[in-house]
Amino acid sequence: MKNREKIVSVDRTQLNHTPELMYSIISDITTYPKWWKGAQFNSFINNEGKTVLEVSPKGPGNFIWKIEEVVADEKVVLSYDGIFNGTGVWQLLKTGATTKVSYTVDLDVKHGFYKFINKFFSLEKMHTKMMTEVFRSLDQHLNNLHRKQLVK
Repeated sequence: MKNREKIVSVDRTQLNHTPELMYSIISDITTYPKWWKGAQFNSFINNEGKTVLEVSPKGPGNFIWKIEEVVADEKVVLSYDGIFNGTGVWQLLKTGATTKVSYTVDLDVKHGFYKFINKFFSLEKMHTKMMTEVFRSLDQHLNNLHRKQLVK
């Protein structure tokens, strides 16, 4: 039987951008509110002196995102703390003129509302549907950045 208190999901796409450009955006947590749709964000400096995001998804509760690890042009690891605890990992792989990008989450569901919802609706499937939109808006954001660079 499926563990209703976990979300484990791997979502992938291929985008027509370099890993370097994508990395410059996903390794800067302050850019996430510009392209990650479907949530409200509040950034602040935590007691470790790191910029973190308080994320309020559509629904009750919130969680804190913080960048834990970066490997230049390849990987960014985010930690989640709040209604979900665990990690999100961006992986970038250059393939010719494009980049294969994946986002993997391994989360414990801490909030009772989401545990209840997960009994009837797969939070993994809901996450995958949301990531389709996130990839689309990330691509659009990167296209806009590219256009602005061409205009300069």
